[in-house]
Amino acid sequence: MNEIGQYDQSNAAKLFSLKFIKETKKVLVFSVIFPQASKNIYGGVQGGMISAALDEATFVSILRIQKDIEKVSSTNHHVLFHKPVLLGKNTIETKFKKIGKRVINIEGSIYGADRELAATLIHSTSIIRSSEGSDEL
Repeated sequence: MNEIGQYDQSNAAKLFSLKFIKETKKVLVFSVIFPQASKNIYGGVQGGMISAALDEATFVSILRIQKDIEKVSSTNHHVLFHKPVLLGKNTIETKFKKIGKRVINIEGSIYGADRELAATLIHSTSIIRSSEGSDEL
């Protein structure tokens, strides 16, 4: 069950080889591979690439768990960098902080091969549920 579904064709998912691994206790786990194209001048992963991978994983998590979502619009991204992220395979874990009628807050964390926390994204979104209609966005 490592397919992301219809979202696995996004440019970000392809670039980072983003794969859904499992869901345990409301935590969704993904593998991500940062290619040479994401390298910064110090040999690690450029911060914007880290942010993009976390954004993609949190977005996919929302669509996997919340089946009645028609539209998702990001309202805020706040990224904290704890240590450098290295090229190659890393792990992303996402967990929901708040699920409301029109707002979802979700946290994405990236761990290196050493399993140490490297970066955290707090992602806030405005949502439209299928039951509400699509004329509100």
